[in-house]
Amino acid sequence: MAKKIVKKVDQKKVMKAEIKKQIERMLEDMVVKSSNGEDFGFTSGTLVAHMKECDVQIKLITPKAGIDRYESLVEEEEEEEEEEEIVEE
Repeated sequence: MAKKIVKKVDQKKVMKAEIKKQIERMLEDMVVKSSNGEDFGFTSGTLVAHMKECDVQIKLITPKAGIDRYESLVEEEEEEEEEEEIVEE
């Protein structure tokens, strides 16, 4: 009997595709033409908005593998300050 291979859905790709669609709709509503960034040699998921003055690259990036959320740098700085205060006492 052959083993069944179950392909796991990459939620990050799904979310990026959904956000890309929403941005494209928003740009359409603003009467701004957009293009697929791959047509310009950019990575998949990148959009190019053709604004009046210039083009704007919109790059959708998710956290690296194994991480689902970004951590705020402000929180890390606060933690370091708290640690420094404890050491000084």
